[in-house]
Amino acid sequence: MAALLNRIYSLSSIIRFIYRRIMDLISILFFLLLVFLWPLKKIRLLRIFNEDRIGHLAMNTDLFLRRLQAKPKPKNEIWICVVSTKPANQQLLTMFTRAFQHNEIKVLVVPSFWYEAFWRGVLNELSLFGRSPFYIPLPFKSNEYAEFN
Repeated sequence: MAALLNRIYSLSSIIRFIYRRIMDLISILFFLLLVFLWPLKKIRLLRIFNEDRIGHLAMNTDLFLRRLQAKPKPKNEIWICVVSTKPANQQLLTMFTRAFQHNEIKVLVVPSFWYEAFWRGVLNELSLFGRSPFYIPLPFKSNEYAEFN
């Protein structure tokens, strides 16, 4: 099913435009939900970027955990990490999940089709939701000397 979605997505720029607008609409709905919940509980979401590639899974997540160790998560916030059921390396993801739970980060595991069709479109830097304060990006710009030393 994910292959069908990728094929449809790559057909034309019109379909990509429609897909992006649908994801923006869903992002707006999530954004409004979190805005209403923000006074009660501060909920933030993050997504492991390119978890289907082992290098990205290892480096981005390790860098996130190093930054989290340097600056801990605020006590009044709930962080939820969204991951797919088909990562590049299941054992590596399991080890990172344990580290997330140690740092009080909830892990939401979603089926790979729904992850591809929905979460990947909503939780990225290009979506409206991704530019909001409710999204935690996992950037890796190859100049993270301070985090590794």
